[in-house]
Amino acid sequence: MKFLSAATLLLLALFPALPARGEVRGTGKTRGAPPLSELLEKFRKEESMPPARRISTAGWIARSKDPGAVDFLLARVPLEKAPLVQSVLARGLGTRVGDSRVLQALPSLWEKLAPLSRSSLVRALPSPLPGTALDFFRRVFLLESGGSPLLQAALVKPIAGSLGKEEAFLFLKETADRELSTRVRPFPALARALAEELARLGGGKAQEVFVALAASNPIEVEEVFRKEASKFQDPECLVWWVKKGLKSKDPRLRLLSLHGLGGSKDPLALQALRKALSDRDPRIQREAARALGMSGDPKGASSLERMLRKGPLVNRLEALGALHRLRRDDPSWVETLVKLARSHYPAFRARALDLLADLGDREVFSKVKAAAVERNWMVRSAFYSYVARIREPRAVPLLIERLGVETGRLRVEVEKALHRIAGITFGFDLSRWRYWWEKEKEGFQPPPLKKHVARKRRYGNTYYGIPVVSRRVIFILDVSGSMATKVDTAGRTRLDLAKEALVQALTRFTKETRFNIVFFHTQVRAWGRKLMPATRANQKKAVGFVRSTRPMGATNLYGALELAFQDKNADTIYLLSDGSPTAGEIVDPARIAREVLSWNLLRRMVIHTISLGTPSALLQKLAKESGGQYVRR
Repeated sequence: MKFLSAATLLLLALFPALPARGEVRGTGKTRGAPPLSELLEKFRKEESMPPARRISTAGWIARSKDPGAVDFLLARVPLEKAPLVQSVLARGLGTRVGDSRVLQALPSLWEKLAPLSRSSLVRALPSPLPGTALDFFRRVFLLESGGSPLLQAALVKPIAGSLGKEEAFLFLKETADRELSTRVRPFPALARALAEELARLGGGKAQEVFVALAASNPIEVEEVFRKEASKFQDPECLVWWVKKGLKSKDPRLRLLSLHGLGGSKDPLALQALRKALSDRDPRIQREAARALGMSGDPKGASSLERMLRKGPLVNRLEALGALHRLRRDDPSWVETLVKLARSHYPAFRARALDLLADLGDREVFSKVKAAAVERNWMVRSAFYSYVARIREPRAVPLLIERLGVETGRLRVEVEKALHRIAGITFGFDLSRWRYWWEKEKEGFQPPPLKKHVARKRRYGNTYYGIPVVSRRVIFILDVSGSMATKVDTAGRTRLDLAKEALVQALTRFTKETRFNIVFFHTQVRAWGRKLMPATRANQKKAVGFVRSTRPMGATNLYGALELAFQDKNADTIYLLSDGSPTAGEIVDPARIAREVLSWNLLRRMVIHTISLGTPSALLQKLAKESGGQYVRR
């Protein structure tokens, strides 16, 4: 069977998630489901309509509890010519595979189903499967070897869940061995399904197959293996993670082993995590610090304190975060953070303020308020975030004065802090803020927080609806081949519209703004070597650079972010992409997120993200964790 198209894959992903009209989201129940006779009559009347108009009625029939629905589905599904409608109806047969009528018709019916309908039926299968259905789908699974790995992936769970533990293991091992022997890397969806079922089984033998799959580096599912690794924590598995996994020359296996040990209270595991803090690979050190921070291991604190004193700054900041998780209930930890707020390193000062905000400690305000007039903008930004979180009234006059000093992004942060403390806002009107404070300062206490309501405000410059308030900004734009997708009847592409929006933003810059542009496909290219002043000449050159770009190649998202973070003067990024990473040093979205957010411990960069077409969990996470906005268009 041929591979399914990208559009088909998207539909398969969306159908199970979208409730039909009348369905109560999250309950699986329907309100006022019409009788089957009415549904069938409606279905017949809609036959001449486009498939998209018929899907709702087909969904109602597929979910109908009326016994007569089975007879209709068995008769109609082979005759239905619209693949989308057939796939919805076929899903109804998948949920009823235990019915003797469905079982009897299944072999002949299967031959008449379109690829999309086969996948839809398989995704609806129960687990465990009835015996006859299990035999049939095991045959289908073998026939699809070398054909549709997506269909195989969907079958892994119902088949493995229908077998005894030993037989399920043999099924998973045979599938993994076959996949590893026929492909350089296992197909991602199949690798994911196998990893999840192997983790469900657990034990040393399943761990061996699991590790072999993980070591083959299946693209885009690295995070799945790390998540599932912690399920292998019986004594035999823990010994393997410590004695073999952490001693492997492959850093990916060492990272996987750290995740396998994560959450374990076993002394062997905790000792191994402490030792991993001194690994030569900085990534291993960071992962070990995170794992120790979540372990509750009291001995881990002293090891993390040693890591805090030396090594790469980003690793020391990870150690600080891990220590905070271990010692947050210790009264002396607050004083430690206050001391770190006076550190020689701005990144430590900023991070200490973040952690004090996490504790909600108002008592130390007077000891850290000097951060409001720091020369380093990152420390000032952290201070504004700190007073906003703790809603400290003593900060109000200080914030009002800073509102008249700060510019760009930090001015907005000051106004947001004032709004959160005061419960009202006068925007950037300094005189009104001063007048209000003169009236209210005696005995002022912040009012109860109200439910957040997005404030309507007009901004002179926006990019995809996101305000451009920073004066030190980098735009990162995806120019990969998929951006050539046409989006309207005029023949314009995603890239055409993205370039148009970027040109509008560029031409509205004030003269105080400094900016740069990074384009990425398989390669990464920046317009300037650094942030450039928004002079008319530079704006004109930048517009020419934008308009001359053509879509090509793959999606090196990691490389684009890495280049942008090298500019130490930028404080805000606008990142636009229409797809998942497919090129560059790292393509796994979860790992990209971890790396970028680690860099951001040193930078406090706000990352606004725009996803074109399908939603992007990676772009959502980058925006959320950095304080930016995410929009999907």
